[in-house]
Amino acid sequence: NKLFKFCFLLIIYFVLISDVNAYEFVKSTNKPLPVSYINGYAYQLQHHVFKESDIYKGIFVINRPPETYYSLGYFESADGFSWQMKKEILNTGSDLSNPSIIKTSTGYILYISRYDNNTVYRIYSSICDNDFNCSSALTPVIVPVLNNSSENKGVFAGHPYVQNGRTYMFFGTWGTDGFKLKLAYSDDLINWQRCPNGFLYGGDGPFPYNENGELNLFFHRSDSTGIKLAKTSLPLSCDSVFVDQGYLLTKNMPYDQNHLIFPSVINENNILKLYYSGLGSDGVWKFNLASVGTGNPSPTSTTTPTPIPTITLIPISTPTAVPTVIPTLTPNPYSLTPIILIPGFFASWNKNAILHNQNQPQSEWKINPIVNEYKGIINTYALPLVGNILFWIVSSGPQPSVLFGEMGNGSIPVLIFVCRIYLSLPTIGANPSSKLLTT
Repeated sequence: NKLFKFCFLLIIYFVLISDVNAYEFVKSTNKPLPVSYINGYAYQLQHHVFKESDIYKGIFVINRPPETYYSLGYFESADGFSWQMKKEILNTGSDLSNPSIIKTSTGYILYISRYDNNTVYRIYSSICDNDFNCSSALTPVIVPVLNNSSENKGVFAGHPYVQNGRTYMFFGTWGTDGFKLKLAYSDDLINWQRCPNGFLYGGDGPFPYNENGELNLFFHRSDSTGIKLAKTSLPLSCDSVFVDQGYLLTKNMPYDQNHLIFPSVINENNILKLYYSGLGSDGVWKFNLASVGTGNPSPTSTTTPTPIPTITLIPISTPTAVPTVIPTLTPNPYSLTPIILIPGFFASWNKNAILHNQNQPQSEWKINPIVNEYKGIINTYALPLVGNILFWIVSSGPQPSVLFGEMGNGSIPVLIFVCRIYLSLPTIGANPSSKLLTT
């Protein structure tokens, strides 16, 4: 009888989970994507990609040697793979980055980051017509509070999200305590009100995407470990709590083995295309594509896009005058309380490992979407992240970072071994406030 109940529950589990798509992105074989330039430009750093009618469009952050700063250009593609520069948008002599746009009745509002006096980053806007003739008279949107240590190096990577007539702005901050994401909102696109708390420490380049009543926030890690996903329920507000879902893409190819930054997502007939920048082994930033849905797309794909309300934007890499790897977030020892949570049986999920018996790295395991028992713990400890708590979730993986998992691709002895490594770290084992939670 007990065996029957267990098998029944197991069958129900797999039936329910079979429809869950955790965004298992596959990197395109056409890597890196070919990009052609005009007017002497030769390099690109970041992009905001979208699609209108049958044309892929992008605002690229570009450089023209021997200039030592980045400018903005407008690019198009007929197939989403080969890209051609059409025009220079802005070249102001100052370093510009992190482009994102919002559609208006007369054209677009272009949001960008500018490195003012080579000292601090600020977010500005520019009014553009439908042909991307953009004003060089930039209007301040969000400026850093310089006496606030959490953003004394600047604010950047603004990305708007429209909801019921109100525009929210996701943006990154950089301070002495590292990188984090913050949120602001406006009802007139002129006056912006900040939400009180930061979230997703170490996050950068936010890209919001609405699906199935949830807001999916794609972002990259400032410590160059990869591109991740966080989710929250709708409607969005200053009280929304984003739950980290784990890594979507990590560094495993020559063209992105040093860093992956600033995702930009397009939905075409339920095929998600994720464009991103990768810093290759040669130290050059490259334009890349990954997809999830019916398989790896090819340049002959003829799908038509499912319209995305409010054209989404591509935030850009943590602003720098030259393409370098973004600094790693390094909080002071003992400034946070380490908490280790070991999830229970079936609490973690990896489709290929469970359904197809394939070995999968720990970064590919995440909390099972149908498991709700941990949400209270996660939400409780996620809220004070800006203050005094570091939330650790352990799986069988080598590096000490925020991880979701159960046993990953290892066994119980491996899990015990890894847990011992965590507990031996100076900032954990020697910290009298450390906590170990098992379920």
